[in-house]
Amino acid sequence: MKKMRIFFAAMLVVLLLCGAAALPVAAADDVVSGEWGDLTWELDKTTGHLTISGSGEMEDFPYSSSTESFRAYKASVRTVAIDPDVTSLGNYAFYAFESLTGVTLGENSRITDIGSYAFAGCEKLESFEIPEGVTAIGNYAFNGCKLLTGVEIPSAVSYVGDSAFTDCDELIEQVGGVKYVGKWALGCDESATSIVLRDGTVGIGESAFAFCGGLESVTLPSGVKYIVDYAFLFCESLAGIEIPSSVTEIGHAVLSGCPALAEIEVERENSVYHSSGNCLIKTADKTLIAGCKASVIPADGSVLAIGESAFEECVELASIEIPSCVTRVDSSAFSGCVDLIRTENGVGYVDGWVISCEVYADTVVLASDTVGIADGAFASCKYLEKAQYMGCKTAWDAVKVGSDNENLTEILEFVGHAITSWTVTVEATEVSDGLREGVCVCGEKVTEVIPKLPKTDEPTASDDAASEDEGLLAKVKALIPGCQSVTGGAFSIALMSLSAALVAMKKKSEDE
Repeated sequence: MKKMRIFFAAMLVVLLLCGAAALPVAAADDVVSGEWGDLTWELDKTTGHLTISGSGEMEDFPYSSSTESFRAYKASVRTVAIDPDVTSLGNYAFYAFESLTGVTLGENSRITDIGSYAFAGCEKLESFEIPEGVTAIGNYAFNGCKLLTGVEIPSAVSYVGDSAFTDCDELIEQVGGVKYVGKWALGCDESATSIVLRDGTVGIGESAFAFCGGLESVTLPSGVKYIVDYAFLFCESLAGIEIPSSVTEIGHAVLSGCPALAEIEVERENSVYHSSGNCLIKTADKTLIAGCKASVIPADGSVLAIGESAFEECVELASIEIPSCVTRVDSSAFSGCVDLIRTENGVGYVDGWVISCEVYADTVVLASDTVGIADGAFASCKYLEKAQYMGCKTAWDAVKVGSDNENLTEILEFVGHAITSWTVTVEATEVSDGLREGVCVCGEKVTEVIPKLPKTDEPTASDDAASEDEGLLAKVKALIPGCQSVTGGAFSIALMSLSAALVAMKKKSEDE
């Protein structure tokens, strides 16, 4: 009996020990962890504190509804701590973390990039200190962070994306019809017709003044460095713009869709950009990056390429000459220029450059005066089966073909020499062939034979008889007065009657 008590006591001790050992395991259920790319993470679900550790970039999440990695627990996250060796915050990293109130970065944080939608929809986020090393803030990065205050955009930032701070009600400052976050102009009062950016402005964010349809004039102060993509997109009333000497970066399609624009000027002291013929040109690259309805492309060699979207939606542009020194036309350079584009055999041309193709075309014929193919002109022609060039291979070798046109070049056929005009060197006669010469678009001289002329038809027997009758009639008229009014037909009838009478008289004489 005593042994049994000892046994049960021992069992109770074991069970108690096992229970004690199991308690930390139960607590561990409140802590979840995992990996995301090269980084690791750990979340205490009890406190809502998320720690992200490791070094290098945080991989982007593929879409806003992703539940991968720590995003599966977004409803539980209240605070975040990020190690200093993390170098970026990926797209959608903390998108719609509605309980998130604060983010702490390690001392001397190495973050340089804040991805698109990284904190969008974090309505309770009150503070975030952007590290000094950050150079880019993505589209909608802090969109809808209604309680966010005190954010400073560091001087190293050269890109602020579209709507990066939209609906950050406690953060945005509006002055003179312009919305600012720190030293960046990020929006425009839709009713504004003329704006003057305040002194100290460093950058104009992506799409900052896009669709400000009533905006007629804008004054940029000295000190502005960055004009980001689509900054003045579809400012339909904007008549002119002057770029200060301080500007060092101008993005993509900054002046696209501005039909009233007629004047583009750059201050002479600018070392990166210049203007000529109302064209905005990146000097070192010799690339025309923006034009307008009054543009004249310089032919002095200062422009070798027409950049992407340079004249996009310039609907007032009716004619333009592309100089022979231009060797590249980028995609969408003339997209939407409806009065400028010449369409022939399903192909769109601007001054000898092919800039587009009908999307559903299965056959195209390129004109003999083609001088270049713009980048991506045939990229969307997925059904193309046959393509011909109205000229010889030598001529095609002189055509400048841009990138992303493989579905054209792989099936191209050459139809031979294409002669625009001929010169006759030897006239053709009834006896011998003639000759003519022409110059092909490839530069080669071509000679062709002109077939000899067909001979005139020889006279028939009836023609001869008629001719003899006419001659006899003429003689009779000359000898017998009063016969001038006799016609050839009447004279022929008279001769036939006389001949018949003579035959009858001769027969009668023979019978007697």
